[in-house]
Formats: sequence, C-alpha cells, structure tokens
Amino acid sequence: MTKFLLFAALLISTNIFGQKLDGFLDIKFGSSIDVVKKVMLARPGCFINEKRSDSSYLFFDGVSFGGRETLFISFKFLKNNFHTATVFIRPAFEQKTSDLYIDVKAELETKYFKSKKNPSPNKPFGLLWDFKNTNSKADIYNTISLDITEAMNIELIYQDGVLVLPILKAQKAKNNSDY
Repeated sequence: MTKFLLFAALLISTNIFGQKLDGFLDIKFGSSIDVVKKVMLARPGCFINEKRSDSSYLFFDGVSFGGRETLFISFKFLKNNFHTATVFIRPAFEQKTSDLYIDVKAELETKYFKSKKNPSPNKPFGLLWDFKNTNSKADIYNTISLDITEAMNIELIYQDGVLVLPILKAQKAKNNSDY
C-alpha cells in the first residue's frame, strides 16, 4: 500500500511539475509570421484581419477556441519571432461573463494545474499559470493569464517569458526616460 501511495504521489507531482508551455495552438513560441499564418489559416473559417495586422502583430478573425467563437486571436512578434498570443472571447448572449470566466478557468485547471491569483494590481480578476521556460537557465517562466476586460470579455494570454524580455526592457527604459 505504501509503495502504491508513493507511486501515485510521484505520478501526480511529475504531471503537475513536468508540464511545460512552449507554444499556443500547436505553434511553438519563436515561430515565424509565415508559420503562424500557415497554421492559423488551416483552421476552419479563420482569416487574417489585414487592417489590424502589421509586421509585428497578426490578428485572426472567424476562429473558434475551446469550442467558443472568439472576437479575435492575436499573435505578437519581435524580429519575426512569435512571443505572445491573446484570445478574446465574448460571452454568448445568454451567458454571463463571470460564468464564462469560471468555465474557462476550470478547463485550464483540468488541463494544467490550479492557478494562482495574478499579482498585477491592474488585473483584479486575473489568474496566472506559470511554466518554467526550458530555454533559460534563469528563473524565467512562460505564462497563461486569464482575465475579464473592462468591456466584459474574457482575455486569455499565452506568453513566452524569454522572448518577451526585450520588449519589457524597452518599455521600462521608455517609461524611465520620462523621469
């Protein structure tokens, strides 16, 4: 019995702590714009929103995610490397935003593990899932965040912690230059 419990505990901890996040919708972080276009346009009904897209941002309309129609899905790039995907889901007419949020949270926790509260003060409903970035020896994490926007939509963000670092550093330098 003791061996069984030890094995079960080991199996559970391996599944929880061994999980990784290395992309979104079978698109690896670091993929090029062309790879993202190819994979996304193979999805039924999906098309590029040319008016909103540019060399560092791709917007896709007409695409579903997790069995739900989205407002859009966006991909951000730095030097042609995909680093962040954002999914915006509007609740169905008969569904409340809070119910949709709870449903998406439960689905993510079933696939990954229990989330933790997002420490960001500007994301009051935010939840966060951290995954050790396997491309870094430093303590850097890839993340999934879930939030309710001011417009009462669900925002789901998948992000590579290493690839987004130059953007965060540049933003911090720009902000600090104001002082």
